[in-house]
Amino acid sequence: MGSDTLRAIINHTEFNIISYNIGKMSVDLQVLKEGFGIKNIIIGQSVYSEDGREFKDMWKDNIIIAYVDESPTKSQYNPSYGYIFQRDGMPEIDSYYENGGKVKIIRATDNWKMKIVAPEAAFLISNTN
Repeated sequence: MGSDTLRAIINHTEFNIISYNIGKMSVDLQVLKEGFGIKNIIIGQSVYSEDGREFKDMWKDNIIIAYVDESPTKSQYNPSYGYIFQRDGMPEIDSYYENGGKVKIIRATDNWKMKIVAPEAAFLISNTN
C-alpha cells in the first residue's frame, strides 16, 4: 500500500477506537495486520521523476492485495500473484585487478524477470483517500 493510504487508515476514526481498546495510543503496522488478518503489509516507498528534479510518490493512494505463495518449495505450479524468475547460476560475480594491482574491479551480472502469473490472485484498490 502507498504511504498516503497508510496515513488515511491510521487517521481513520474506526482504527483509533481499535487502538484505544487494546491500550495503544496510535495504530501501527502490527495493529493493522491483526485488524485486517493479513500476515504481511508492505508500504511502498518508491518514487519517480519525469524531469530528474521533482520526485513523485509512485504508489500514491493505492493498495494491491495479493496472494503470494509462501511454501518452502516454491514452484511455478503453486498459485501466486507473481514470481521473480532468476536464471540458474545467477548472480555471477567476478573480479580482476587493473593499474598494476592498485584498482580491484568487481563485476556482477544478474538475469531475472518479474512476471505476473496469476492476475486473478490480486486486487488493485485505487483512490483510497
